[in-house]
Amino acid sequence: MPDETRREIIDIIIKREKTILLPSTFDNLLMLRPNLMNFEDESVMGITQFRIKFESAVLKRIFDIVVGLLMLILASPFMLVTALLVKLTSPGPIIYKQTRITLNQREFKILKFRTMSATAEAKSGPVLATAHDSRITPVGKYLRKFRLDELPQIFNVLKGDMSIVGPRPERPYFVNQFNEQEPHYYLRHNVRAGITGYAQVYGKYASDYHSKLKFDLLYIKTYSIFLDARILLQTIKILFDKVSSQGLDEDPEPPRQKLHDIVVEQDITHLS
Repeated sequence: MPDETRREIIDIIIKREKTILLPSTFDNLLMLRPNLMNFEDESVMGITQFRIKFESAVLKRIFDIVVGLLMLILASPFMLVTALLVKLTSPGPIIYKQTRITLNQREFKILKFRTMSATAEAKSGPVLATAHDSRITPVGKYLRKFRLDELPQIFNVLKGDMSIVGPRPERPYFVNQFNEQEPHYYLRHNVRAGITGYAQVYGKYASDYHSKLKFDLLYIKTYSIFLDARILLQTIKILFDKVSSQGLDEDPEPPRQKLHDIVVEQDITHLS
């Protein structure tokens, strides 16, 4: 579409006081929350980067510690019962440790209650979980359904490897693949990885990494401590959603409508 035609359409929409919905391309995400300034009698926009400001990062870390300690106290009984169930129903370790990527592409060991057989990837190598993965143990299905397998990550948060809210951490093997396929994938590592995130709440667990990346970049661009609180509350609300913890869909459909809803909710109507 020619730029002139595009501007005419936007002018008509503005005159009718309608909401403008645009695709969540990288260029459009880049233009979110610009800094307005004057330069030689001209009003210009300074494009902000996909990174949280220092003072916001400090406040976010305080939020993580306070919420993490509270979660640890409340979740301790569930963690004890879960540990016993894993130990009694499946041979192998209770805690599953795996290398993941977090802030500034740093590697760390993520902690989870084991939900798969101890030899799940012995022959296949790294493989993303699928909707009805045969490697998942009977108890593991319920742990994933109610996200109880994620509870040990509270210790990752308190240690500083993760945040309560942020992009979900991936393994180096997949990060390298995604970096080759998507030139902007590295930007999601400008914040700490999270136990829950924008993509998990407003998308769906079965979405592909392209869709999740858009949510992750939108989260970084629009970050506030209130956004973290809202995502945390929304996570609690959907804990019993069966669809949200079933693994990677083999034919994923990008959740475009939810991205549009978020754009409207954030009052993002200045993109052109």
